[in-house]
Amino acid sequence: DRIAQKILNAIAEPMTIEGKELIVTASVGICLFPAKGVAEETILHCADMAMNQAKEERNDFKIFESKPE
Repeated sequence: DRIAQKILNAIAEPMTIEGKELIVTASVGICLFPAKGVAEETILHCADMAMNQAKEERNDFKIFESKPE
């Protein structure tokens, strides 16, 4: 989560392009699984769900964490 926050902070820094100030925001979805062998589609789906939750708060990140069975 520290890395995700650093990325968001760096992206949020205002930039000047052709004399105009540009402010960018991002939404980050992170997916964590405890074991190997999880289908790529499952990981991407979970990361997408986390990103959609982050989008609701704008310029935020959310983590989906699968619990061991």
